Amino acid sequence: MSFLQKLLHFLLPTSLFAVMEADSKRWFLICGTCGFKKSIWELGGIRYKAASAGKMSYRTCPQCLQRRWFKWQKQSQ
Repeated sequence: MSFLQKLLHFLLPTSLFAVMEADSKRWFLICGTCGFKKSIWELGGIRYKAASAGKMSYRTCPQCLQRRWFKWQKQSQ
């Protein structure tokens, strides 16, 4: 867990933290070139009650090792 995740785990009630974790695990960053996909939670982030369509981030892809645009996408339950 990242520092932010540990801090929220300490501060929030267990039930709320579990809901935040589950919601964050449904959000993925997907590389626009090679298709590499990883959840926001696994990357150390938190995405709770978010509903952004078309959000993009520019970062280094761990698979193709190039700076690429990553699409934020929520997977259905």
